Amino acid sequence: MGFSEPCQFFQAKQPCLPLRFNGTDIFASQRNGPYTLTNVLLTDESGATLVTQQAQAVYTTAPYLYTDFAPNRIYLPLILR
Repeated sequence: MGFSEPCQFFQAKQPCLPLRFNGTDIFASQRNGPYTLTNVLLTDESGATLVTQQAQAVYTTAPYLYTDFAPNRIYLPLILR
């Protein structure tokens, strides 16, 4: 449904690596969450590229609605007087 390909250098003890996904792709799939982060591959490119870690089903999100990712969606809060 979506993918993220960050290329970022980080230290071994760094607690997290931000991943960004295209909301338009999620909206186009018309599939509600929860979504599962899978097929994660970490490589060490300090010399020749070496696979250091590979994992499946790494993280599952909250149960978002696909409509939460609608393009150009504007949130206008309801204000009552």
